[in-house]
Amino acid sequence: MTQLDHRSKNKRKSKANTARTIINSVIRLEKRVWKVAAHEDDAPKATDARRSWREVLAAATVQGAVFGGVKAAIDRAGATGFAKATGTWPGPKKR
Repeated sequence: MTQLDHRSKNKRKSKANTARTIINSVIRLEKRVWKVAAHEDDAPKATDARRSWREVLAAATVQGAVFGGVKAAIDRAGATGFAKATGTWPGPKKR
C-alpha cells in the first residue's frame, strides 16, 4: 500500500468518525432536551401503548426540532466553507 493509499484511507476514517460524532451529539442533545422538557430519561416510542398521543407527538416534535436545527447548522457551515473556498455562494444570493 502506498503512502497515498494510506492518506486516502485515513481521510475516509476521519470522515466516518466525524459523522459518528455528529450523530452521537444529536442523540445526546435530543435526550437532554427531552429530559429537561418532560423530566424523563427517554422519549416514548410511537408504538408504546402505555403512552398518550400527546406524549408521543411532543417527543416527535422535540426530535424534529433538534434534527432540523442540526441540519441547518451543517448546511450553513458547508455553504460558508464553499463560499470561502470558491468566492461564490452556493444558492440564492444574499440580499
